[in-house]
Amino acid sequence: MEVICSGSKPSKRAVAGLIRTNMVELREQEMQEIAAAIADAKQEYIAILTNWLKQRLPDCLDEIIVNGGTARYLQPELTQFFKSLGAGATNWCSSLDERVAKTFGDLVRAQHLQSRLLDAYGLFFQLHNRPLPRLRDTVETAEGAHNDEARVS
Repeated sequence: MEVICSGSKPSKRAVAGLIRTNMVELREQEMQEIAAAIADAKQEYIAILTNWLKQRLPDCLDEIIVNGGTARYLQPELTQFFKSLGAGATNWCSSLDERVAKTFGDLVRAQHLQSRLLDAYGLFFQLHNRPLPRLRDTVETAEGAHNDEARVS
């Protein structure tokens, strides 16, 4: 997960966790090979994804709504792609992101799961044909649940 959280270019720390060799003299080489493989895989994935999107998106787009973990990881590339299509505004669902952070707090933040929940959280309320609850109500409910857990323990 650290590779994704480290941004467009994986940090040495993130890649170091993937190294398997025990030989000190080979660690730097393996780190470079892993970083290159990540960069190559990302570029290949972006090429496949943007080709797929070109085939499915309508010609005229007023607004694009994007969320989720992969979208965050690819945000610079997707932003550039959507601009090349002449699309209107791109909505990265920052308010939904904030809502998930406040609802689940440290539970998801510690494991970098916040972006992973965005799709499911937003879709849950849409499938129930209900608007998202006000943020204040969500935070109060989550705090109440944490207090209930503390009383049971």
